Amino acid sequence: MSGVSMGLVLGGEELNTTDAGIGGLLGGAIAGILGILISFTLFIRVEEVGKLDVPMLYIIEDINPILGILMALVIFGMIFNTGISLFYALARRFSKGEEKRFKIFLIFLTLNGFVLSFGGFKELVSIFYPIIGYVGILMMIVLVAAWYKEKSAIKYESYKRLDISHYMRKK
Repeated sequence: MSGVSMGLVLGGEELNTTDAGIGGLLGGAIAGILGILISFTLFIRVEEVGKLDVPMLYIIEDINPILGILMALVIFGMIFNTGISLFYALARRFSKGEEKRFKIFLIFLTLNGFVLSFGGFKELVSIFYPIIGYVGILMMIVLVAAWYKEKSAIKYESYKRLDISHYMRKK
């Protein structure tokens, strides 16, 4: 679900809808496979990691302490990247193309996220992950229903974007 907002921003900018669709399907498939592998790994060692804040860090550190340090850096980067991309996409949506308004929204959202981060990682995850999961399921249902309902309009939009792309290359 967290990738949807950034995917809409990036996918909306792509003129070739086929490339955007293939990229979305490939990215979603890779993320889904990784999610399944991570879930399986956590399930196997649930007694050990069930009460930890960051169980994957424990598992990787158990394999090799140096990998544990690298994993800690990767996790920090992932948290930072997820937060910034979500704040960016949300600020972009609320600003409606006005650059000054975008900067204000981005600063406001980032500061709010920073303040909320002091609530504790485990507490935030235990509250927001289920909410994001249910909203993600609802979002998939809405997107599939909208796609089914608007198939002809989407196809027409795809042709228009191909024409625009063709004229941009000529220019």
